[in-house]
This record gives sequence, C-alpha cells and structure tokens, in this order.
Amino acid sequence: MSGIAALRGWHNLLDRARAFAAKIAAKAQLRGLALALRLHHVEMEQGIPDGNPQEKDMTVIESPCILVCSIDMKTGFCFGCGRTREEIGAWIEMTPETRRSVMAELPARLEAVERRPRRETRRARMTRERDALS
Repeated sequence: MSGIAALRGWHNLLDRARAFAAKIAAKAQLRGLALALRLHHVEMEQGIPDGNPQEKDMTVIESPCILVCSIDMKTGFCFGCGRTREEIGAWIEMTPETRRSVMAELPARLEAVERRPRRETRRARMTRERDALS
C-alpha cells in the first residue's frame, strides 16, 4: 500500500511541476506580447509606418544583455551587461545612436565592476587537493 501512496505522491508532484512550467511559459509569452505591443506603440509615436505585417513581426533592437541581470550596489552597473537600471528601463525608447554610445562605454564599466568570487566546485576542490598531495 505504501508503494501506491508513494506513486500517487510522485504523480501529484509531477502534476504541480507541469502546472508551474505551464504558468512560467504563459508569463514568458505575455512578456513577449507586451514587448511587441510596446514597440508598436513607440513606432506609432515616432510615425514609423507599419509596412507589411507578414514581413515584420518585431523590430530588432541591439542589446548587450546576457540575461545575468544583477546590479552591483557599489557602481550601479549590471554584472552581466554593464548598464544602469535607468538605461535598462529606457533601452527600448532610446535611439539606435544613443544605444550604440552606451554600448561603447560598457567594456570600461564592466572593468570597474567588482566580480563576486565563484564558489569552488567539487571538481576544482578535488583537483586542488590532488595537486597538493603530489
């Protein structure tokens, strides 16, 4: 009987995991739709013609984002891309020239960001200990 109860527990856990994954996927899809809507709104404000909807799904925007998205509290720069919160928030509204000028500054900014030390992995620890013995 306990085996059947354990299986039911696993099935319940799997069902909850599937529901959670579906919820995450739905949120990601909504974010994509919101971004497309925001881009369309910006284009309409700037008077950019729609063109053929089959040819253009979304405007391509250059971005230095590498999906790390963690801000260094000392400098105010993102650990991943080097932008400030304000620049990240206004990135869509910026002109391509402004974006390029910000992107030109990013390598110097990333040099100023103090990197967090990485946790030593088990493999690295074992290698270090093996090398210390020999």
